[in-house]
Amino acid sequence: MRRTIFQSTVHGFSPDFQVCFPHRGGFVWHVADKAVVGDPNQVLFVYGDEEFHVSHPWPEGYEELIVTPTLSVLSDLARVPEGRVSSHPLFGRRNQYANPALQNRRPESSIQ
Repeated sequence: MRRTIFQSTVHGFSPDFQVCFPHRGGFVWHVADKAVVGDPNQVLFVYGDEEFHVSHPWPEGYEELIVTPTLSVLSDLARVPEGRVSSHPLFGRRNQYANPALQNRRPESSIQ
């Protein structure tokens, strides 16, 4: 049996903090010294001012909703001062399990 793995890489840079909600497919987000799996079961937390690259093994790709809240909104949601958002445990872990209620609110796929 022969398996061919399709590998595509996207390089990027986010100047802002972001929260990402993958909703179709899967990928690996390579940031700093971590490789974080992104799939519809996860929510990803992105630091501002950080380079990254994304690889994915599926030729169909993946889809995600990216939210870029202002620092003050993110600070309020995380219940930490604006200067301490980057030290919040979610940004340290980089990802968190998305519970079923959140997963059911994800958008429909646009890839046919």
